[in-house]
Amino acid sequence: MASVSVFSVPWGKLYRRQLWDDVTFPVDQAAKDDFTTWRVYLGAERLAFMNTGLYMYRQRPDSLSARQNSTKIFTLAAVEKWIATLALLGLDVAPEIEAYRLRLLSHRSKMELHDAQDVVTYKTVCHTLKMLDKYCPGAKS
Repeated sequence: MASVSVFSVPWGKLYRRQLWDDVTFPVDQAAKDDFTTWRVYLGAERLAFMNTGLYMYRQRPDSLSARQNSTKIFTLAAVEKWIATLALLGLDVAPEIEAYRLRLLSHRSKMELHDAQDVVTYKTVCHTLKMLDKYCPGAKS
């Protein structure tokens, strides 16, 4: 199973329509892609991809990703749900834990940089990083 960080966006792909029969985008979440697309991939019998840059990405200063705090766009809850589902299915979650650790580090940095007021979230992120350091060999912050 490929990393969530590689396959989280739904655009630029072809799907069998039936893969979306039981999958919907949440209406109450930011980063809807992070909560949804991996569910489609789990339902597929086969995945194929080309590791070729065929898409040009233009970064604009007025885009959502430039204006919004990335901790709101790239949520922790989405990756936590992804990892929990993979673990429940008995699949290897080691690569996903590394992607999760990197997202936690990014969140911690952004919160420290912007003097975040959400102390509970900040402490939860710090504690989770400590637990990953303690219980997941190779996942060092």
